[in-house]
Amino acid sequence: MRSTSEGADSRVPVAVLGASGIVGQHMIRLLTDHPIFRVAEVACSPARRGRRYGSHVDWIVGPAPPSEAAGLRAVDAEADGLDSPVVLSALPSVPAVRLERSLSGAGHVVCTNASAHRMDADVPLIVPEVNADALESPQGQRPSAGGGVLVANPNCVVTGLALALAPIERTWGVASATIVTLQALSGAGLAGVSGLALTGNVIPWIEGEEEKIGPELRKVLGSEVAVAVAVNRVPVVDGHTAHVFLRLERPA
Repeated sequence: MRSTSEGADSRVPVAVLGASGIVGQHMIRLLTDHPIFRVAEVACSPARRGRRYGSHVDWIVGPAPPSEAAGLRAVDAEADGLDSPVVLSALPSVPAVRLERSLSGAGHVVCTNASAHRMDADVPLIVPEVNADALESPQGQRPSAGGGVLVANPNCVVTGLALALAPIERTWGVASATIVTLQALSGAGLAGVSGLALTGNVIPWIEGEEEKIGPELRKVLGSEVAVAVAVNRVPVVDGHTAHVFLRLERPA
């Protein structure tokens, strides 16, 4: 175990899982100079273990890795364990399945962007502006002996949809939603669709994406809205667009 103390810095230490991927990089960027949290540990693949983060990461979300994180040596969260009380996970689904529950059971507060546990009955699926009260749900998981808990955020498309649909659902009710998405290249990650495949092209399929949107949206909204969705990968760098057609339960 490593000490996470850093002089007189009183901010809460945070570990980032999957720190070398696009989502992990954005997490580190947003934590830089944060008033409450600081990056204390970066967890990457075993092949990067022990290497300084700034020397091995293919940094693409700005000019250079923040100095706050650049000097940290990468750890293997499974082999080394983590000291930080808060863990932000940007892991792919397969390693997330085993590691996130293990870390929450060991006393860490794990906030995950991965899809592995989103639909688990005891895992709150949170969009803070919509359903922060789900964190207090008595049906939720019991904190571990060390106070650990696992909380998820939804799919990127669902987050935007939930923000737009929640006030409509609460005012008039939403009976059904038909959704067509236009999703950016960055959503596929560093090893996603090649630029050549998307030159002058739109790909009307993203593996596993359509299946997530309806169930996750219903869980966040707490509503049985019927959802039909078609997803498309389009040649833009950042940002997803959704065309949404609603049938309401009451006249608006």
